[in-house]
Amino acid sequence: RRLREETPPTRVLSDDEEGQLLAHASPALGLLLEFGLHTGLRCGELIGRHWSQIDDRRQTGTVEAQRAKSRRTRVIPLNVTALEILADLPSARGKEGSVFLTHKGTPYTDNGVRSTLAYTVTRLGLKGVSLHTLRHTFCTRALERGVDIITVQRWMGHASVTQTMRYAHPSFVHEQQAIRLLETTATRHRNPQISVDVQPPFQSSLKGAPQTP
Repeated sequence: RRLREETPPTRVLSDDEEGQLLAHASPALGLLLEFGLHTGLRCGELIGRHWSQIDDRRQTGTVEAQRAKSRRTRVIPLNVTALEILADLPSARGKEGSVFLTHKGTPYTDNGVRSTLAYTVTRLGLKGVSLHTLRHTFCTRALERGVDIITVQRWMGHASVTQTMRYAHPSFVHEQQAIRLLETTATRHRNPQISVDVQPPFQSSLKGAPQTP
């Protein structure tokens, strides 16, 4: 019987790839993409952002049930970078209607965002990168920085932890740093003269993982 081929793992952006993507995207698209990297929102949840769903005082954003895949309303915390992105948006002047607007001042559409992103990543030679890559990147980075999986599950709007685990793709560098934590004690017992420099294992370009309100 023919063996079933395994599905290739979903891409996660490296720090360098993120920098390339944000540098070459249009200013309007770049802000939307960066906000996605710091919130883990789905495409529909991103382009469907309205200022009425942003709570400046509590520093949170609401994903309403009609936009959520789970059909459940959830509230997500916004980190400093996400708040700075919101402040930089042209729509922040009036804080009415859609949060993310095109360079023409019109709300983004699903097809519009996807096609513009596809053009940008093709031009950069970044293979397998889509809007969903931002979500996988957010989840992986949050877990690598030590955020507990139950909290990440809630931020992502997943029905179960098992689903969240499918979104986690630890980087090779992270795995190297993590395994060295186990190596240190054994190495010192074998040879006390050897000094092992262990770097903090939870490093990424995610600037300040969101904190629960």
